[in-house]
Amino acid sequence: MRYVSAGTRLFCSGIGLVLILGTFFVCLSKAQAKVPRCVQLFEPSVFKEKPERLYDFYLKQIELLSNEEVKSLNRSFVESLREYIPPANSQRAQAIDLGSAQKILDRVYDHPTIGFKADDIYSRPGEEMGFCFGRAMYMHLLALKLGIQKESIKKIWAVGPMESDRPGIDWGYHVALLVFSKEGWVVLDPNLMRVYHVSEWVQKYSQKSRDGRIRFYATEPEKFGLYAGKYSRYLLGLDLSLSEDWFKHYFVDMMKAMRTENLSDKKLKKITPEEGKFKTDKTLSEKVMQFFGL
Repeated sequence: MRYVSAGTRLFCSGIGLVLILGTFFVCLSKAQAKVPRCVQLFEPSVFKEKPERLYDFYLKQIELLSNEEVKSLNRSFVESLREYIPPANSQRAQAIDLGSAQKILDRVYDHPTIGFKADDIYSRPGEEMGFCFGRAMYMHLLALKLGIQKESIKKIWAVGPMESDRPGIDWGYHVALLVFSKEGWVVLDPNLMRVYHVSEWVQKYSQKSRDGRIRFYATEPEKFGLYAGKYSRYLLGLDLSLSEDWFKHYFVDMMKAMRTENLSDKKLKKITPEEGKFKTDKTLSEKVMQFFGL
């Protein structure tokens, strides 16, 4: 989470419109005919690639919408994620367990490069750099290293003016990791330091909105920022000198750490395809309700 300043907007932001296409309804068996109940199935278009300059897209999208219409889009977004199960890849884990997800968060907090205490080392003078985008990238790479299939890893963005915990500073956006778990899609957000279900995370940041017009989007995990597309060597500063790199080798140091760190250093172990298989004995909605004790 960070302040969106003129100097850093180019690199660190991200949004998109959730397009829910090709939906259809499947009703339950005749035994339940007296109480009709249908399950809405969603195509993976919820993760369809978004325009590169997503902040501009966000502003244009909400311009003619009422606050209630914006909230309705957010509700549709949450519902689409609740029902969407990524197709299994037989070579990698389909779902992460909540224990491993929490260990990823625990590792991020005090990491020498990614942790919050390191922010001042890599920030430009006069710039409020929260590096949420950097922590989201680190968790993306760590989830891949853990054996999670790429189809089950995304990023989730909260976009719009939000209240900050620091006087005089507003946040323009926040980004975290969205990953498919045994309990459905969950959010790994180092600012909150525990695993959140999507609906819970959306509610949390909706309450921080200054104008009630905050929007939530999911993108492919390689999305770097609101005003930037996929990761690139230039954006990450991998071929630049320290003085040329806007992020002062933040990502250079991150990649070095990623190459040298072992999963055992984080009290993690690689998840096999069998261990990471999503069980469908219960509906996803039932799993979500059980996760929250409902």
